[in-house]
Amino acid sequence: MMGVGSFLINPGAMVTVSGDLVLSYDLYSVDPGAANFDPIADLISNGNFIEAAASVTEGSSNGGGGSGTVPEPGTFSLLVGGLAAIVVSGLRRRRKLSLSL
Repeated sequence: MMGVGSFLINPGAMVTVSGDLVLSYDLYSVDPGAANFDPIADLISNGNFIEAAASVTEGSSNGGGGSGTVPEPGTFSLLVGGLAAIVVSGLRRRRKLSLSL
């Protein structure tokens, strides 16, 4: 059995979702990606479980839904580099126009 779980959290609410994270797996003697893999002959054990307690907290104590988004560190550098390229391009264009006159 394979699946993916999901849930929706109201962005304006402070909420903590708690539960158990359960992983079920089968154990094989051969890599399942190998060409000679036989799921019946290579099975060592099936229906194994690993379980751990888990919780997710979303929101902030002021009810604002978190602290907002934080840009990646390279975003500011990219912005400055792009603006600098536009300025340099404009200066070169202006210089070419003044030389041709």
